[in-house]
Amino acid sequence: MNEKQRRRKAIRIRIAPVLRRQADKSNSDVLGSYTGTGKDGERPVQDADDL
Repeated sequence: MNEKQRRRKAIRIRIAPVLRRQADKSNSDVLGSYTGTGKDGERPVQDADDL
């Protein structure tokens, strides 16, 4: 594993618990994946990053 890969892995390890806590507190998807569920029964919005 080179230095760049080690740094990325270290960042992911530090960020993962923060994202998990955030996801537990929010009813939204902090990682931005498309769930297919709209708010208040409306049709869900899907943008380019969901494809």
